[in-house]
Amino acid sequence: MKRYQILWVIALSLCLMNQPSSAATVYVTDSLKITLRTGPGTDNKIIAILSSGERLEVLETGNDWTRVRVLGSEGEQKEGWLLSRFLIERQPWEMQARNLAKETTSLKEKLGVTEKKWRESSNRARELQEKFQKTSESLKKVQADFDSLKNESSDFLELKREYEAATSDLKTAKDAVQRLTKENEILQSSKIMEWLLAGALIFLGAWLIGLIIGRREKKRRRAFSR
Repeated sequence: MKRYQILWVIALSLCLMNQPSSAATVYVTDSLKITLRTGPGTDNKIIAILSSGERLEVLETGNDWTRVRVLGSEGEQKEGWLLSRFLIERQPWEMQARNLAKETTSLKEKLGVTEKKWRESSNRARELQEKFQKTSESLKKVQADFDSLKNESSDFLELKREYEAATSDLKTAKDAVQRLTKENEILQSSKIMEWLLAGALIFLGAWLIGLIIGRREKKRRRAFSR
């Protein structure tokens, strides 16, 4: 409530400071009604009753009377004379109070809109702060997962290299075993053939020896029989 009172006082001060200083525009003085006449005298015809706060344009100034034009009236603008003592160059206090009340109402509305926008902005800022906090935490977790994955990937690559080297060595050893096995089989086959040939040669030699000995015995027997 004090804030509205302060704003009201400020608006009133500004309103008083910005009052027109030109004598060309005047107002009917506070809280009364005066007559607008066709000439400068009470014996002239009354053409209008003017209320406090009406704006008038000064057309001619006399001793006690002033010729004016009524501003802001609808249709044909009225011109006439009225007593100069009922004219003032400032706005009447009642009009100033009404204008000030309107300005205060307008300021209250603007202040309400501003406070609403401020609350919305504050809520939005708080939401963004919370979102930023969550995003930062998620980013830290992702960074940690990435570092862990990078380390695991490094270990995995090392293990993969070792596995590939071991697989290559195993294949080389397997090929060597297969080659040696074939060579051994070939050697074994060669030895069997050698043994077979040796046995055949021995058998053939024994048979030839036996054949020769048998022939000699026959000849010897024939020789004795003669």
